[in-house]
Amino acid sequence: MLNEIITRGDTRYIEVSGGYVALDYYEGFNAAVLGPNGISSEQWWQQTLEAVKGHTPQVLSALKERDRLHGEINQWYIANPSPTADSPEYPAYFKRYKAFLSEIGYLKDEVEDFTVETEGVDPEIATQAGAQLVVPLKIARYALNAVNARWGSLYDALYGSDMIPETGKTRAWRNGYNPNRGRAVIDFAKTFLDEIVPFEGASHKDVVQYKLEDGEGEEKALVARLPGGRTVKLKVAAQFVGYNVDNDGELSSIVLLHNGSHLEIKINRKDKIGSDDLAGVCGIDLEAADTVILDGEDSVEASSPQAKLLVHKNLAGILDGTLTTEVTKGGKSFVRGLNPDRSYVRANGGTLTLPGRARILIRNVGLHLFTNTVLDENFQPVPEGVFDIYAAGQIAANNLNSDSKFRNSAESIYFVQPKIQGDDEAGLIGEIVSSSERQAGISERAGGEKRYAIKIGLMDEERRTTLMLKNCISALRNRIFFINTGFLDRTGSEIFTAMRAGVFLPKAEIKTAPWLKAYEWWSVATGIICGLPGRAQIGKGMWDAPNRMREMYKMKRGHTQSGATTAWVPSPTAATIFSMMWHLDDAFAIQAKLAPQAYSADREAVRDQIMEVPLVNPANLTADKNRQELDSNIQSMLGYVVRWIDQGIGCSTVPDINDVGRMEDLATLRISRNKINNLLRHGVVSKEEVLDSIRRMTAKVDKQNVGHAAMLVWRAASLEVGSRKLGERLQRTFQRLWERTARDVYYRPMSSNLEGNFAVLAVRDLLFEEEANKHIFNSQMAESPDRFFATSAYDYTEGVLRHWRGVAERAYGGDRPPLALSARLALDRHQPA
Repeated sequence: MLNEIITRGDTRYIEVSGGYVALDYYEGFNAAVLGPNGISSEQWWQQTLEAVKGHTPQVLSALKERDRLHGEINQWYIANPSPTADSPEYPAYFKRYKAFLSEIGYLKDEVEDFTVETEGVDPEIATQAGAQLVVPLKIARYALNAVNARWGSLYDALYGSDMIPETGKTRAWRNGYNPNRGRAVIDFAKTFLDEIVPFEGASHKDVVQYKLEDGEGEEKALVARLPGGRTVKLKVAAQFVGYNVDNDGELSSIVLLHNGSHLEIKINRKDKIGSDDLAGVCGIDLEAADTVILDGEDSVEASSPQAKLLVHKNLAGILDGTLTTEVTKGGKSFVRGLNPDRSYVRANGGTLTLPGRARILIRNVGLHLFTNTVLDENFQPVPEGVFDIYAAGQIAANNLNSDSKFRNSAESIYFVQPKIQGDDEAGLIGEIVSSSERQAGISERAGGEKRYAIKIGLMDEERRTTLMLKNCISALRNRIFFINTGFLDRTGSEIFTAMRAGVFLPKAEIKTAPWLKAYEWWSVATGIICGLPGRAQIGKGMWDAPNRMREMYKMKRGHTQSGATTAWVPSPTAATIFSMMWHLDDAFAIQAKLAPQAYSADREAVRDQIMEVPLVNPANLTADKNRQELDSNIQSMLGYVVRWIDQGIGCSTVPDINDVGRMEDLATLRISRNKINNLLRHGVVSKEEVLDSIRRMTAKVDKQNVGHAAMLVWRAASLEVGSRKLGERLQRTFQRLWERTARDVYYRPMSSNLEGNFAVLAVRDLLFEEEANKHIFNSQMAESPDRFFATSAYDYTEGVLRHWRGVAERAYGGDRPPLALSARLALDRHQPA
């Protein structure tokens, strides 16, 4: 019997077991995931659609509960405007406020102390501290780079970042290697070695040769020969765990272990760097990104069935080791795949094998989204977060059941679940995951024992989850492998929840408000009380300035010193730099020292501090300050949204209003949107002022994009210096500049088309709610009002973005936008050879 093919809008669907699946996705998923693993597509789709249908009423109920709670909180604030925390009226007000939240069920009493029961987690999660690299799964090159960032070159990270000052003799040369900067890198790196793996009475800078000495049996010891022939031993001999030798029998690799993480000293006197080093050291590799989040959520635009298929195909390819991508670097092309494991000789004999790739965690979308990739029998979109769990769960189960050398884990699948609001939703996620395990055949061990194969990472990024964190962990006590704090979404949630309470502090000042410090402490303390150390990660949020590594190294030391065992980073370089901090700070020892304080603290008092809404007295605001806050947030929104709408880029480094590159994704957009909504709601700024800021900031963002690209193109062209033909070397330079800026050159200016540019219209929708709700409704293809939740949908930004992304795709038809005039003139004169 042939399945019926129907067309809805621009998408063809195939009828499957009473539901409808986008044909492109259906055929692609079957070919990439089901067929190669001998899984019946008919049976899998029937079971999946029935399961998703069964969970749909639960999701709808959870979203209705969000709407109910937020509606009641809004009414409370309208009737009871919040004084600032320093007001004499605040204590009495706060007491009534807490009682109200308990009455409506927003707050619950904490459960009794318990210890989580998670089993079968891998060392990178249970016993090893390290950076967690978050990367959009939609882009194969980025995903491969991230998984391969398990090891990072310390020399490269230092040389290529501002960890070494870009001044005077140590300035990085535009072309070629600056030996002065190189010497500064080596000095920094060896000073770091002296701190974590020191020799007795000598520095790594003084070593002229690393040697092995015989011990008992096959045991080898590492010693260092100094000028004059004297040798010294490691202060802690047990730190030496492995080595390799070259064809001449000389040491080529030294593997050391410190605070649970490995580092490798690489030796090659024939290498350009090694030939200038006393000991022949040519590099130092650190275990950097121990874990990586392959993200299908905040950093990804995956609103169409084709984009969703790309996300899931990339996930399947990276888990089974078949994903590759062609990379062009320095004028040469090569194919990049997954790195193999690293192999050494153990210090005590035998083979030491260390993972060559990061442990993979998978982030799906939250419960608030619906997808038109799959429709139910009434042509309604199904809950996307539920479908993701089944689709990604099957992909990961294929890997778990395989004997591939690229198997991610022998025991566990790791899902990071975002946007959970409260313990009931946490429990619902656990229920959905249990169902998906049964379908994938991974719910039991041999003998019928419950397996809990899929582990859940709980993102503490919603206000209600923070306040009931212990209860949420309890709801997932058999699966929890990760909790984290995240300033970005958590701040967006704070503003949205208390939108009507009053005027929030400026965005930059919210970071210094008392609630944030209490929130960061609360997460670590709660994790310790619930027994996460040794079983699960306690993490911290993202560093959003990828080009400011020196500042990160100073600022984020507070994370490692607070007992965090992981923290999010935006790049492989940042992972390498951040990993140094866990060598300087033993996270697990710190957690042990914090435990008495965690158990003895007045948790009610800490939670009260977290609940203090960071408001400002409007009388303390000035017109200039309001304008600065408005412009800063509008500029941030425009810079991010124009790439999302026009180019489908879900995460990138976007220049801020001061031209500093900042990592922007849906979480940062949520903060800026809610902050401006708050100013509008309380009359601090007017709609006219917002529109004026949009007008002025579109010109700013246009200049940052088109102007920057054109400038680089003109700079390359100017290298001609009167010659009619670029020399070969200058042509290569021009080609590199062109490749680097092509994405920005293909840019649709906004300031010249304020009423018709789709990115501008999207930003206006995000800020003016009456239009936004209509477009969120349309983007979900929701033909029944019962399937639409105005409050919970507007809490996030995807509905508006998906609507305008769809409009843009239909209007442009995949065509590249016209070039900016200045860039076009340059390109017409000097096309790259």
